[in-house]
Amino acid sequence: MEQVFNTFDLIFIALSLIFITVAFFRGFVKEISSLVIWIIALSISYFGAPIMSELLASYCSNKVVLDIASRSILFIVSFFILLLSTSGLINDLKEKVPPIFDRSLGILYGILKTLLIFGAFYAATANIYSYLLGKKQDSDSKKVPAWLANASFGNIVRISGEIVDPAVEAFIGAITKNFDKSNFIKKDQESEDKTLDDKINETVDEDVKTIDQKKGSKPSKKIDNKTSEDLEKETGYNKKDIDKMNRLIDVIGKINN
Repeated sequence: MEQVFNTFDLIFIALSLIFITVAFFRGFVKEISSLVIWIIALSISYFGAPIMSELLASYCSNKVVLDIASRSILFIVSFFILLLSTSGLINDLKEKVPPIFDRSLGILYGILKTLLIFGAFYAATANIYSYLLGKKQDSDSKKVPAWLANASFGNIVRISGEIVDPAVEAFIGAITKNFDKSNFIKKDQESEDKTLDDKINETVDEDVKTIDQKKGSKPSKKIDNKTSEDLEKETGYNKKDIDKMNRLIDVIGKINN
């Protein structure tokens, strides 16, 4: 028998029932208030993280850890402050709304909440998956794992995910930029090493041309007679690179002899 639902579909169905049931008993007023608090807390976390990171920079040198810690602290603190400060107002507003109206809208909100949460999950998965693949793609071409792409509810979640993708992409991009900086530093170091090797190869090529022009005469030993300190001052290379050039020149000299 062909499998209709995969694990993701079962999780989607289970959480949808939970969200809708909770929204029905809590009511529309409390649910929408909770959503507003989440949005405000996430906004504070997003925009306040750079300032928070500067304040905590003296306690941690790792930018990735510092960024995640700053966002987490700001979100948790702002979320609970907003939750406690608005609880009285929310309860007063709930008492003024007819229960049947409040719960009916709660069911509709539960459905929208499910799509919003799973849409955010889809967008986050697509962005992280594309980042790990090293590809910067637009929302129409972002790839997701097969278990998500082939899910029966995958298309519904994908549509919701594309709607919230700009916000999710900006939030994840703010975190992953520190990883990009680390990779950029590594690439710069590799580029510098490559440039140094190119310089060494160019130097050896010049020596080869000189030896070829002198055919029959013994290779000059002036480089070997100089001290490493003198060569470092003249060429700007360190002892390891100088030794490498000397060995290459010796090999070339032996071949020509």
